[in-house]
Amino acid sequence: ARAVGVAEDPSGMIVRSEAMRKVLELARRVAKVETASVWSRLRANHQIMNTSFYTYVAVVSASAMMLVARYVSITTLSAEAAGLLQACLGVALSVGAILGPANAIFFSPHVNRSIPAHEKISVAETFLPRMALLFCLGALPIVLFPGTVLRILFSDRFAVVAEILPWFLAWQCLFHLANVYQQLLIGLDDVRGYAAVTVSGNVMTIGLSVGLVHRFGLAGIGAAFVVGALLTGILTTIRIRRHHAQSVPISAGTIASFALVSFAGVTMLIGSTPELSPTGVGVRVPIAAVYLVALWFTLPMSLRSELNDASRRRLGGRGRGNER
Repeated sequence: ARAVGVAEDPSGMIVRSEAMRKVLELARRVAKVETASVWSRLRANHQIMNTSFYTYVAVVSASAMMLVARYVSITTLSAEAAGLLQACLGVALSVGAILGPANAIFFSPHVNRSIPAHEKISVAETFLPRMALLFCLGALPIVLFPGTVLRILFSDRFAVVAEILPWFLAWQCLFHLANVYQQLLIGLDDVRGYAAVTVSGNVMTIGLSVGLVHRFGLAGIGAAFVVGALLTGILTTIRIRRHHAQSVPISAGTIASFALVSFAGVTMLIGSTPELSPTGVGVRVPIAAVYLVALWFTLPMSLRSELNDASRRRLGGRGRGNER
């Protein structure tokens, strides 16, 4: 008590309060020093700030795209249309859900290593057909039986958008194909380019969604998503060529074209035939066979040879096991 200028302090409260004040003051000074140290490090390393800023801009633009699409569907069409749109988005995003983690685990670590740019392009060229193969195989049952899928996942009332669902599947396929080379831009330390092409594609989607929904309804929003993803892929290719003097293989464009043509072609061929009727199944089986053959020949020769070798080894192993 005498230390703080008080004659008596029987309970010790004054002493404890003074001690607590000193502890808090010391903590405040330490926090101030640490905060200043963090900001000084961030200012010294501009790459951290730039990467965070441009990534944030890209993410915000994607969120804005989804927000506007839902907003125009509910304000221009109806609340029911907004629910139907969400169903289409949910199914399409579910098909592509596994490809995002696969990209982050098997592709991004390779292109973010300190290796020459042409080697990173080679890694992208190898990875993209494999991802496209998985998506096209996963999307085929939904393209063939969209109404049945919507009935199983939701209800009969959602089957009215069966003809629109392939638009959103095509969007997801193009999105993931473009995302491979967008991740390549990040690996080439071009985060600003990544943000620029992403924002451009999303802005295109927003503009077309607002412009097409009045005339074409949910199909117009689906078309806007496809065009936006396609623009993102094209701009990414141009960015890689002009700013990094690297060329994107033709196979990437071939696979993207196959996705667009095949999804549209299958939808047109099956028409309005009942999905689970004998006639409907009879129509869909040859269409699926042609689709799979076309997909096989769309893949690069190297991947086809690799798959053939893997099949032979697997069949050979089974044959030896049966003999034993």
